[in-house]
Formats: sequence, C-alpha cells, structure tokens
Amino acid sequence: MAGFVCSNSWITRFKSRNSITYGSIQSESKSVNEDVVTTWLTEQWPLLRHEYLDKNIFNADEAGLFFKITPNKTHKFKVEKCSGEKLSKERITVLFCASMTGEKRQPLIIGKSKNSRCFKNQDLRNLKYSSNTKAWMTSSIFKKELIEWDSELRRNNNRKVLLLLDNCLAHHINDLLIQITMVFLLSNTIRILQPLDQDVIRNFKILYKKSSISKMILAADNNEELKISIMDAIRMIDSSLFKVSVETIVNCFAHVKIKKRS
Repeated sequence: MAGFVCSNSWITRFKSRNSITYGSIQSESKSVNEDVVTTWLTEQWPLLRHEYLDKNIFNADEAGLFFKITPNKTHKFKVEKCSGEKLSKERITVLFCASMTGEKRQPLIIGKSKNSRCFKNQDLRNLKYSSNTKAWMTSSIFKKELIEWDSELRRNNNRKVLLLLDNCLAHHINDLLIQITMVFLLSNTIRILQPLDQDVIRNFKILYKKSSISKMILAADNNEELKISIMDAIRMIDSSLFKVSVETIVNCFAHVKIKKRS
C-alpha cells in the first residue's frame, strides 16, 4: 500500500501473529541431510551397539580452551570509561571422554610447553598432559592415549567399550586396539550426533570460567597479580569437569537419540 507507515508495535504484533522470530544462521548444520542421520540412527546404530551395554558406550571430543581468559564485560557507571588489559589468547586443547551413563574419564590436556616451570617440584604421576608447538591434538598423542586406555581396560576385567568419534584425521590410528572399538560419526553431522558437543563441553567451560573468576577475585582481594599457570589450569579443568553432572551427560546422549530416553 503506497504511503503505508507502520509503528514498532505493529511490527511486533505482526511477528507475533505469524510466529516470526530472530535467530542466528547455523552454517555447520545447514548442509546436514536429516534423512541420512535418521537412517544411521535407525538402521546402522542399533547394529553397531547391540553387543554393548550403555555403560560401555563412550564419546570422546576435543575442545580448545583459552585457559587464562578473563571477563570482557563488567558493571560500570554510564560516565565511567571501562578499560583493561588485552585478553589472553594462550590456548590449550582438552580431550573429553564420557560414557552414556555419565562416567567421565580424566581429561587429557595438550599444551605448547613440554617442561613448563610450573611442573617443577610437582607430583606428575597422575598428570595427563602432552605437548606440541601448536597445542593441537595429533595422531601420535591420540594413539598414545588410546593404547594406555586399552591396557587399562584389559586390567579392568577385560572390559570392552565402543568409542564414538568425529571423523578428524588425528583420530584415525592404525594400531589394533583389543578392548576399544572405534566408530566414526558421519561427516557433517557432528553438531547433530556428537553427545559431548550438545551441552557437556559448554557446561564445563562455564564452570571453568567461574573457577577462573574466583581466582581473579582472590588475587584482587590480596592485591596480587592474577597468574594462571598450566598447572593451575589443569587443576581447574579437573574440578570443573567433576562438577558436570551425570544427568547432563546422560541427557546429551539422549538428545542426539543415541540413547533412548528412560
């Protein structure tokens, strides 16, 4: 209609009547073929998992973590200029692994420094840490981790597990594993099919950020400079993952329909 001018309230009511909402474009999932996912879940997945109890089905996934990151927002008065130091971009990689029933394996941390000064005079016997120049997951690191887990499973009543993984090149190792059977998720379906990608890693990062903020507040109260070493990060990673609830993990497996809802 020529000359028509609408108010903001009219636009709001129009969007409400027609169920129009504002959302982000998800580039990762737009190419996913839903029929392929459904076929895999209904036809292939039951055959892959039929020999395994829920407690023996695991998913592993890596995530990058800016372990020294500090908040980039705060409360302030309108007239106050808000400034601070440049945010740290020091990054490590964390390998998470959890079962369909909520069992969590100790995370593997991958950093850049092989012999960090913070490791001096520390008990490193139970430390799961590896390194390379880019702090990335590599096939050699992943191979070492799985071989160690395979040996652990043999000692644990010959336990056999099914491990769900994304199709990353670093995950393709040639060694024959006795106790672990690897199943690679379909390409371009990670956002839909990977349980840890649903809410587990996001929940962990929220808890880690809470720990780092608590450390920052403690340093400020003591008039000290905030310092987070790799050793500090490892401790906070372990404690943050411990706080991720079994219910959260179980629900994420159910959300992707790999586990039936009870």
